[in-house]
Parts: sequence; C-alpha cells; structure tokens
Amino acid sequence: MDREQCAPRGLLNADDSIVLLIDLQQPFLKKMEAEECARVVDHCRFVVEVAQRFDVPVVTTVEQPQKKRCHGGGGARLL
Repeated sequence: MDREQCAPRGLLNADDSIVLLIDLQQPFLKKMEAEECARVVDHCRFVVEVAQRFDVPVVTTVEQPQKKRCHGGGGARLL
C-alpha cells in the first residue's frame, strides 16, 4: 500500500511536509516522571516511524550542539 492509498488527496502531501522534533534530549526528559518520559519517547518514535514509512523528512533540533558535540540531532539516539 502506498501513501496515496492511505490518505485522501489534499489531506497531506509528504513532499510538502516534515516532522520536527524539538529538544528531545536527556536533560529535558529527565525532568519528567519515568512513565511520562517513556510515553513521550514512544509517541515520538511512532511518529518518526510513520514519517519514514511515508518518506516524510524528520528534522531534530538540539540546544547548543557545539557544546554537547551532538551529531545527527538531539532525538536521533533516543529513537
């Protein structure tokens, strides 16, 4: 099944879409209760997997990447 069969025309166009994960980093996640953190990470993982299946680009951000020496985005390693 391809993406045209899953979504009605005009509802979503993968060519005009992105998934943006902002500040999904350990220091921020550690401030949450363990169950809430697990739910957030699971939901983000699900959204990323769906985006990848439909060829929607996934972009992640990280605060001060030069200090943290992060490569590939803040959420990439968690997911």
